[in-house]
Amino acid sequence: MTTPRLKSEVGQVEQAEPVFYPIEDDEPLAESEYQLFPLVYAYGALTAWFSDDPTTWVGSDMFLYYEEGDPSKVVAPDLFVVTQTHKEERRNIFQTWVEGRIPDFILEVLSESNYRDDLETKFPIYRQLGVKEYWMYDPTPTGILTPPLQGHRLVGGEYQPIPVEETAQPDRYRGSSEVLRLELHAERDWFRFFDPVEGSYRRDIQESEQALAAEREALATEREARLADQQALATERAARSELERVLREHGIEPPV
Repeated sequence: MTTPRLKSEVGQVEQAEPVFYPIEDDEPLAESEYQLFPLVYAYGALTAWFSDDPTTWVGSDMFLYYEEGDPSKVVAPDLFVVTQTHKEERRNIFQTWVEGRIPDFILEVLSESNYRDDLETKFPIYRQLGVKEYWMYDPTPTGILTPPLQGHRLVGGEYQPIPVEETAQPDRYRGSSEVLRLELHAERDWFRFFDPVEGSYRRDIQESEQALAAEREALATEREARLADQQALATERAARSELERVLREHGIEPPV
């Protein structure tokens, strides 16, 4: 296999004729809901996590071309994160020589039909490209990976396993990503990113919006309750003042 080349290594290469790089194929985003649910969550959660960082971009189910002039040198990661880049323009493909960058983090969600590609074909490609972290999550009911969460970190040009341990909750595993500054927590049918600083699971965009709406509703309810208390207090004070007036009219000094 030819070692993937980046823009900084090859410079500007003149092509005899334009090269066509497809932007899509006939493959679905996910084979089933087992793959779809964690993928939708992961993309939304990381997009929200890096929303305030203009230099970190999150991609999903997109062709990643890694050798200029050769459209066959392509992979389609389920989810990948690129740091030290930009969000100025939308992308329909990712070309390493155009971007001048490669993904720093890749997550593949295994399925019954594609797991050999993730385990055998993509593994050496990601290693040669220099992807810092390659994670695999297995949500399949039959169970391909044990444990269902496995990660590898690039050390000296080779992938070394990232420690994954079982949490206090049985059958739930966790591993730490240096790239994301998050932990990955997973069971066979459940996947989340965990923020060890805040001690909470990251929400995706929809969950964040729902939580924000719930917080706003709670604040509105609190304001209404506070206003009702203030109105009740004002009514009580007015009644007391009227009682004191009536008592004084009858020569009775109101009690203190």
